[in-house]
Amino acid sequence: MTYPGYTGSRTAAGTVTVTAPQADNYTSTLALSYSLTGLEANYAGGLHIHTGTTCEDANYVSGHFYATTTDPWTTTVTTSDGDGASSGSFSVQAGLTFCDTVGHAIVVHDGTDRIGCGICIESCTASITTYPSYTGSHASVAGSVSVAASAALDYKSTLSLYYDLTGLEPLASGGLHIHTGTTCEDSDYVSGHYYATSADPWTTTVETASAAGASFGIFDVAAGLSVPDIVGRAVVMHDGTDRIGCGICTQSTTCAKQSTTCKASLSTYPGYIGIRTEAAGTVTVTGTTDTYLNTLSLDYSLTGLEPNYAGGLHIHGGTTCEDKDYVAGHYYATSADPWTTRVETASAAGASSGNFSVMAGLSVPDIVGRAVVVHDGTDRIGCGVCTPTCTASITTYPGYTGSRTAAGTVTVTGNGEGYLSTLSLDYSLTGLEPSYAGGLHIHTGTTCDDKDYVSGHYYATTTDPWTTTASSDGSGAASGSFSVMAGNGFSSGAVGHAIVVHDGTDRIGCGVCVQDSLVQTSTTAPTMAPTLGSSGDSDDLEIYLIVVIAVGCLLLIGVIIMFAIVGMKKNPKASEVEIAVGQKTAV
Repeated sequence: MTYPGYTGSRTAAGTVTVTAPQADNYTSTLALSYSLTGLEANYAGGLHIHTGTTCEDANYVSGHFYATTTDPWTTTVTTSDGDGASSGSFSVQAGLTFCDTVGHAIVVHDGTDRIGCGICIESCTASITTYPSYTGSHASVAGSVSVAASAALDYKSTLSLYYDLTGLEPLASGGLHIHTGTTCEDSDYVSGHYYATSADPWTTTVETASAAGASFGIFDVAAGLSVPDIVGRAVVMHDGTDRIGCGICTQSTTCAKQSTTCKASLSTYPGYIGIRTEAAGTVTVTGTTDTYLNTLSLDYSLTGLEPNYAGGLHIHGGTTCEDKDYVAGHYYATSADPWTTRVETASAAGASSGNFSVMAGLSVPDIVGRAVVVHDGTDRIGCGVCTPTCTASITTYPGYTGSRTAAGTVTVTGNGEGYLSTLSLDYSLTGLEPSYAGGLHIHTGTTCDDKDYVSGHYYATTTDPWTTTASSDGSGAASGSFSVMAGNGFSSGAVGHAIVVHDGTDRIGCGVCVQDSLVQTSTTAPTMAPTLGSSGDSDDLEIYLIVVIAVGCLLLIGVIIMFAIVGMKKNPKASEVEIAVGQKTAV
């Protein structure tokens, strides 16, 4: 898309693909391949990854994203032709892993301005097979559906579905929809359409199938969701009367981290102006398994409720508490709504704490990022997004040889994944400078093994918010908490990054924030497919990611061509990665 606020004559459009070796760590080399139009003619403009995770607000795109001691983003595209087109590739060692780049902004420049912007997003792909228990005449349905999006973690994102299907009802346009359920093994848990908008957007159908029952194409849907919300969901294909096909949308890389617990910090429900505006507290969600047969447990401690009343407490389908139009309704994949749950009757002061369990056909990883809502007798009064935590175990800063023996933990929670989210840091530390307020900050680097890669403060705001400190007692111990708005959400702004503690003159302690309560899996990291167009025999295996800088007719043509190429590659091996087709964004 056009860079936010840019009003010049350039119409930057095209794609940028980011790849990295499978042996992915902070010493990896990132490779950027690009095909762009609408650039300054006969000019080599800059092309860089930025710290920000949005292309909607110029104040939050921020500067170059790197963890090396010097800025490596001196990179430019190959000098464009007379029409402003350029294609090529280059490599950068930025002290970051492939997964670190996911969700970040990629920016293209002309001689004076930032002219184009797009977010690096992984797609997911569903391999369609027969719907559970379906025995009709279209049981041979097969093919794939890939889902991409216009923004990584934004509920206002547009989803793009690319499909290539066979075995459909001939000469008919059957429905193709994403469903709430996370299984295609049990028809009772596939559930209904999955959306967080006020109205159901899934009126979508495929192009009229051929006489042989084949159809391929693309359509867009604004469902109040983005790709991370879609991963693990059932994609369902219909004929005129039945659900005939089903597949789970999966990603081939291991960037996404699933947690078995999450915590929502509740505040006033968006748009609520009643007398319960003080609703606050926490709700922690845990589970028994990471499958759809899981039982969810909600532990809550709330204040500001309606006195002497047992108000409803439910998990909703939306992924935000910023906009009431996107909080949506109850979130479940069972045949009946299980969210009849209420808090214990509140005290005369409006306080209530306790716990209850619910079987909603969902696992805790499905709950992560969802809105938790509390009610009084008539209204939704409180809301919070359920996010995981990450914890950094602080040890001596690399290369530090002074007298401090910094140790302890820092736990980070967030109130969402958007760029306007707030990060909260809870710390318990020893070995600090006595009776001193030393700095405590999240840094760009993703390691505490090498001081050359810890880098500086990590933020995407226009000014550095990391003026935060931890005040120690006479023995050098400190505990407490504070919050920071740094222009990044929880996953992009904290997980995997270094947390550094200072004394008056030095960096004395460091720890990488590791996501807590991760789902344990025996699945090994996938072997990635070779570069598109190679023989397939290369030993240089790579992970793929595609970002769209802007959209136009030329891009649309390119996307269709790319999708046709991918579509010809039927039933890929499990070890291969489907090349992300890309995603469209509104100009």
